Amino acid sequence: MTFSDKIKELRKEKGVSQDIASKKMNMAISSLRNYENGRLPDTEQLRKIQQYYNVPYEYLLNDDCTTKDYNNMQVSKELGLSDEAISNLKKFQMLKVENSKLNNNIASTIDLINNMLENIDLLGFLNSYISINNCVDNYDTNHINNSLNNLIEDFLENSDIDFSNKKINILNTKEILKTSILNMFTNELDKLSNK
Repeated sequence: MTFSDKIKELRKEKGVSQDIASKKMNMAISSLRNYENGRLPDTEQLRKIQQYYNVPYEYLLNDDCTTKDYNNMQVSKELGLSDEAISNLKKFQMLKVENSKLNNNIASTIDLINNMLENIDLLGFLNSYISINNCVDNYDTNHINNSLNNLIEDFLENSDIDFSNKKINILNTKEILKTSILNMFTNELDKLSNK
């Protein structure tokens, strides 16, 4: 996302007009319009924008930077995760801590995520899926989807979740999880491959 796209989005997130935003930043409305239309500001104007929206300079100036949160900057730089992804991982970690005393299977969610991120076969397959999916004429959809299904089945079998638990069996949790993960992966990977 470009600088101009980012500052337009930030202004809309704040729910203010160009007129109000420019007044709050002590700049001419014509300047703000120019910045939102693609012109880059000088250092002083950039400082005003950065302070008003309270985001890192790197977010404003680096088209590839997706994090607006100072606390997430290092993780985002190293792993390319968005603020929302980092926030969700933090929420799952808190869930695990809160539920570990109850010996609840919800606590296994973070272990499931860790296992997914640690599983080099799964990550390698996802990378291959994206590459293959970019060459639509050269792959068999059923074969790819069956392979992904089998990989996730094996992955869930080796996870820390106790699928023999009565409550989990009654809810058919394993199938629900497998279907959810498959849908999430195929939807996201199809989006990526269609870019």
